[in-house]
Amino acid sequence: MAKSISPAVKSYLIAYNFVCTIGWGYILVASIFHFLSGNSYRTLFDAIGTPLAVVQTLNLLEVVHSALGKSHNYFKPRFLFLFPSLNCLVNSGIFTTVAQISSRIFIVWVIEYLFPEDIVVRTLGFTVQTFAWSITECIRYPFYALSLIGIEPYPLIWARYTFFYVLYPLGVWGETSQIIRSFRLAYAKSPYLFYLNVVILLNYFPAFNSLFRYMVKQRSKHVHSSTSSSKLELSAKSTIPVKSQKAKKL
Repeated sequence: MAKSISPAVKSYLIAYNFVCTIGWGYILVASIFHFLSGNSYRTLFDAIGTPLAVVQTLNLLEVVHSALGKSHNYFKPRFLFLFPSLNCLVNSGIFTTVAQISSRIFIVWVIEYLFPEDIVVRTLGFTVQTFAWSITECIRYPFYALSLIGIEPYPLIWARYTFFYVLYPLGVWGETSQIIRSFRLAYAKSPYLFYLNVVILLNYFPAFNSLFRYMVKQRSKHVHSSTSSSKLELSAKSTIPVKSQKAKKL
């Protein structure tokens, strides 16, 4: 967690993470009830497309967070890098943040709202992407909010650095499948838009590899260290009664 944060900034960040948790929680619950009500995945976009775009766009504030506190790792979201090979050109964290956030913004506003045709959004890819995003963020934002007040429950740490093994590949598959399905429609609008889609699609694969490997390292750091700390605490507690009993005998 970041060090020496003013009370005002901390309060704002807690509120921001809380609002994002509520927003993504709404999307997740609405998606679940959509299917429990007997609806098809082909109509999910009609049900949650607008709130999904609003909540995802809210994440643009993380660019500001990165600019104001670029030395703090937890300010940085974990969205896909669009152009990881360019990261070495800029030391500032804001470039990385913009690149990460732009991938989802591109999916939401260019792919899904520019091409709302059945072949793009009324697909299994959109459904898988929605669940992958919402589950991930319903873990990530509470994790950040609680970290700000010094609470880091192990189950939440474990979920934060374990679920990505499944959720990240599913999210990437959902996103890229929609990009591929939009190729013909994009070319009909403009060849340049088609070429942009191709370039972004090609960047998904090195981006996913970079991000996935980073999360694996983070899991080793956070999950293993938390487990070791818990074992040390339990070991320390178990030795206290023994010492006290010996003291009484003496």
